[in-house]
Amino acid sequence: MQQSTPYLSFRGIGKTFPGVKALTDISFDCYAGQVHALGNAANLLI
Repeated sequence: MQQSTPYLSFRGIGKTFPGVKALTDISFDCYAGQVHALGNAANLLI
């Protein structure tokens, strides 16, 4: 069940490496009572 207001919100996030734009303008919302995991082989954000 999603609430109308996010508990945590990220807007306009990007990641660059020398000579490479890996991510641009990423947005992510977390709502109370939900569990999220975001990651790859080297990093993990829970």
